[in-house]
Amino acid sequence: MSSNTSKKKSNNLTFQQMLNRTFQNVRKSGDYCGGDRLTDGQDPKVMINGMQEHIQLPLEPSQAKLIIEQCSLAPFGRKDKTILDKSVRHTWQLNPSSFIITNSEWKIYTLNNLKSKIVSDLGLNQDWIKNDLIDLQLYKLLLYEKYSFFKIHRDSEKVDGMFATLVIILPSHYKGGEFVIKHYNQERRFDYSSTKSKCDYYYLVFYADCQHEILPIKDGYRLSLVYNIVVNKQ
Repeated sequence: MSSNTSKKKSNNLTFQQMLNRTFQNVRKSGDYCGGDRLTDGQDPKVMINGMQEHIQLPLEPSQAKLIIEQCSLAPFGRKDKTILDKSVRHTWQLNPSSFIITNSEWKIYTLNNLKSKIVSDLGLNQDWIKNDLIDLQLYKLLLYEKYSFFKIHRDSEKVDGMFATLVIILPSHYKGGEFVIKHYNQERRFDYSSTKSKCDYYYLVFYADCQHEILPIKDGYRLSLVYNIVVNKQ
C-alpha cells in the first residue's frame, strides 16, 4: 500500500471520527440549530436564465411572478425516492444550473463570515475555521408564495460529507412561513417574517438529522438561497 493511500485513509478516518464526536457533543449540549439577522448581508445579484436583469432586492411581487415562470415545483426525498406532492410541499425552486450569483463579494465576504456563525450555532470548535473544514455548496434557490409550506421532514444527505443545511433569506416582503426545527425532544422556532424590515438578510442553520417544518406563508413572497454544509476534505 502506498504512503499516499495510507494517508488518504487516515484522513478519512479522522474526518469520520471528528464528525462522530461532534454529533455526540451536540446531543449533549443542545446546539443543533441557530439563526439571526445578517448585519453584513449584501446583494448576491442573482441572475436567472431567461430573465433580462439580476433580481432586484427587496423582492417585489412583479419580479417574484417572473421568477416563478422560470421555476419548477420542488420535490422532496422519501427514503430512496424523489416525490412531487403539493399536499406535503408547495415551493418553487431553481437548480444552480438555472442561475448564477454575479457578485463575487458574496462568496468572499458573506459566505466566509457565515462560517463563523455556523461553527458557533452548531456547537463546533474553532478548529473547523482554522483548518477550513466547512464547505458551503449552493443547492437551490427557493421561492415561497402565499400558502407555500413544507410539512415536517428530515433532509436527506444530498452529497458525500453533508452534515447540515444553511438557508439564507434574501430581503423579501412576506408574512408567516415560520421555521420549526426539532431535535429529539427539543424544538426551536424562527420567525423572520416582515413584521421586521423587508430590507434585512437572515440565515438559518441546522444539522441534517433534525426534523424541520416550514409553516404556510400567509402573504407575500419569500426568496432564499439554500446551501449544503459539507466537510471540506482537502
